[in-house]
Amino acid sequence: MKSIQNNVHKKLKRINLQQLVNIKMLFYNSPMGMVLLDNEGKIVEINKRMYEILDAGERDYKEKNPIKLIRDNNINKAISQVVSGEEVYLEGKYISNKQKIIFFKLNGSPVFTKNNQLIGSVLIIEDITERENDRKQYEDKLNEYNKLLETKLKERSLQLEEKSKEFERFALNISHELVASNRVIQGYIKAMKEDFYKNIPELGQKYILRIDNAAVYQDTMINSLLNFSRISNSDVRMHTLNLEKISKEIVKHYFEGAISENAEINIICPMSVVISDHDVLIQIISNLLSNAVKFVEKGKKPKVEIFTSETSEYVYYSVKDNGIGIPSPKLKLIFEAFERLHGIESYPGIGIGLSIVKKATERINARIEVESEIGKGSTFRLCLKK
Repeated sequence: MKSIQNNVHKKLKRINLQQLVNIKMLFYNSPMGMVLLDNEGKIVEINKRMYEILDAGERDYKEKNPIKLIRDNNINKAISQVVSGEEVYLEGKYISNKQKIIFFKLNGSPVFTKNNQLIGSVLIIEDITERENDRKQYEDKLNEYNKLLETKLKERSLQLEEKSKEFERFALNISHELVASNRVIQGYIKAMKEDFYKNIPELGQKYILRIDNAAVYQDTMINSLLNFSRISNSDVRMHTLNLEKISKEIVKHYFEGAISENAEINIICPMSVVISDHDVLIQIISNLLSNAVKFVEKGKKPKVEIFTSETSEYVYYSVKDNGIGIPSPKLKLIFEAFERLHGIESYPGIGIGLSIVKKATERINARIEVESEIGKGSTFRLCLKK
């Protein structure tokens, strides 16, 4: 029986010894720096890799105080925390005595007995210098490419800006030529009406009226396209603007005739103050009011309400009418250029007014929304920053 027990003890000793050897081999041959500290924070064991990472000299090999060995405030603070029983993780940069820069990751773990008694701690440091250098090289190259791209974009933007100005000058010249030609046509038609209209057969009179209407339509189209071009290319100057003052100014100068004849435009005061461009805002509101007055059933008096509401950041400028309304499937299409929902014989125009509104809202960083119901009218809501 004794011999059996002795054999068992010998085997257990051999097993424990082999485990210890394996652990020591892992410790000393680890690719990471490792230090074992006692409960007072003194070095018990330290592997060669730790000395390599710390770029330590020969005189450091006998040093038992890790704080004197490492000489880095952040790492020493982490060591103090581990020695006092805290888990620690640290990532940073260490400058050795030889002025070598080392990027590292540090993990520190206290070691406790089964009775929760602190008996020491383990420090593991991983050298990530090569990885950091690779990352820095990548970032440097990325910054270099970004600068190159930025330069190319600036050059391209300048080229596009010059082309845009060139096209604008060309469009203006062509437009003026078309306007001049159109004026000549309208002038001759007016002269024919005044001097020869009674002597022209009825069919010829119809032809003259059609030519006159076409000339007027072309004149409207040219002016609308010029407005669209100006809105797209003009400089935007943001100021503090009083919406009540602007609304009254627009109604007085642009819609007095419509009001006095058959339209009712009601400005509900007081109104808010916003940050926007004066000329662009007038263009937007004028087009919205023009549509509100125009798209009404025949024989029905146009009634329009203008009012504002607001949140902490935005002001909503609303134009509500009692018009014919817009079908739901068409709500997204109405802001496209030359998109008409009705024939020109029913409602005059070329279908570009709301395109100008959309482009103008984009220029002042605003937003346009619409709610509509067939036969009851529409509400266009302009969202502006305070």
